[in-house]
Amino acid sequence: MGISRSEALDCLRSDDLLGIGMEADALRRSLHPQGIVTYQCVHEIDVSAAGTSIPAPAHALRIRCADLTRLDMVADLVRCARGASDFQWLEVSVPAEAANDSRIRDAIAHWAACGSNSISVDVGWRGDYARSAAASLVVHRTAHALGMRTAVGIPFGGGESDMERLDVLDAVRELQEETCGFMALAPVAIDAPAARELDGATAVERLKMLAVARMYVDNIDHVRAPQAGAGLKVLQTGLRFGADDAELLQPQAGTTEQDLRRVIRDAGLTPVERDGAYTTMFLS
Repeated sequence: MGISRSEALDCLRSDDLLGIGMEADALRRSLHPQGIVTYQCVHEIDVSAAGTSIPAPAHALRIRCADLTRLDMVADLVRCARGASDFQWLEVSVPAEAANDSRIRDAIAHWAACGSNSISVDVGWRGDYARSAAASLVVHRTAHALGMRTAVGIPFGGGESDMERLDVLDAVRELQEETCGFMALAPVAIDAPAARELDGATAVERLKMLAVARMYVDNIDHVRAPQAGAGLKVLQTGLRFGADDAELLQPQAGTTEQDLRRVIRDAGLTPVERDGAYTTMFLS
């Protein structure tokens, strides 16, 4: 059902944004004919933040560990979170550089034993694009080998070429064929430096990358819409460019769960809150 590499390249270079979106939407409808858009509200905390505290009860918690010197602190926070609140899903986020840390496999296994359900890899990649992509997938592969399923973020908008973007999508598709460990794929625009905000990915780039990812990596069931931070209109349009899922980070300034549900309904779709494993729906 997917498209070839040459077709994907043509799409990335095409000016027919609406046509690309319609093709991706047709694939979304064939994969998810119920007209449902799942979503999850995720609370994020940073392991390095002074006085880190566990938020009020919620379905999902993500513990970020950007500083690899603090890996040993993660297990304590995971145990604390499991003891303090009834989180349905608990995830640890690490940078791609974790692939070069000899402790990462044992650390992921230890976090799982303490109650972590999954890991994610921070897609704010630095340095060489292809090398960072490969490092990120090493971490995902490690988690898959330990029995964890993950959602993979695909960064773009950092000056990489269309061919480099497709190389990363190829690697993701190949790893999925090998492990079947990816639950979802999320194209994520790399943030521009604060002083150069206009150099960041445009709405057109976000939607085109989303549609191409949906059509090219057709062996991953779910694709997430652009982050709410890109604007709710972009997120809403993404639901007609191949996305069937959304994630709302909390606290997200100016955006609430009701806002997210409204834009999903306004797109002609039905919002349904899910768990982290895409297996349980919380009808409300």
